[in-house]
Amino acid sequence: MDLNWEELEGMCLNCHKCPLSQTRHNVVIGKGSKKADIMFIGEGPGEQEDLQGVPFVGAAGQLLDKMLLAAGLDENDYYIAYLLHHLYQINDVNIIFEQSDGEIVRIQ
Repeated sequence: MDLNWEELEGMCLNCHKCPLSQTRHNVVIGKGSKKADIMFIGEGPGEQEDLQGVPFVGAAGQLLDKMLLAAGLDENDYYIAYLLHHLYQINDVNIIFEQSDGEIVRIQ
């Protein structure tokens, strides 16, 4: 399936295929330049990212921003996103992932 950015973002914003969508505040898609040659991919949003709807805004994200600036990069040079677009909690029972084909996979 070939999607443009708007279609992909629309699918993410309207996705309710897993239980994670029931507890989110925001869908966290990405930030930066969609035309950049560099892409950073994190695991999933934390509490601050879920509340603000923007990736990497917590303490780790602030450190990453400083490191990228020190390397001479700004948001025009990269795009940053997550594998999961919802806040999730890791516990001892299982982790749920949604694959690109829409299949829900439960890892125990």
